[in-house]
Amino acid sequence: MQITSYQREKLKEALPHRQEDSNKGDYGKLLLIAGSRNMCGAAYLAAKAAYRAGTGLVYIYTEECNRIILQERIPEAVLYTYSPEHWEADRLEEIMKGKTAIAVGPGLGQSTVQKRSRGLF
Repeated sequence: MQITSYQREKLKEALPHRQEDSNKGDYGKLLLIAGSRNMCGAAYLAAKAAYRAGTGLVYIYTEECNRIILQERIPEAVLYTYSPEHWEADRLEEIMKGKTAIAVGPGLGQSTVQKRSRGLF
């Protein structure tokens, strides 16, 4: 196994440069299906990592109880929420349209809703 270490300046050279006339929509749209009850930290950390990696727009689909804390901790993310009692597969399929990538899992757990959402993939 080979390990490579980069100094900050070399790393900046290796990463793609952003065009001056671009906008966040030009750098990918990630739908993050994450964070069940008491697990909003997983959604937050995954969204933060996506932004740090260079994703332009992060959309989080999470349980309604996570809305307030996620809006306070990562207000730049677009939130879609669901109620476990009224979860709709059609709504999630609509939300998935137009996304560059979809990540499923951080903090989801094993509830019926989370099992149903995994079944869409």
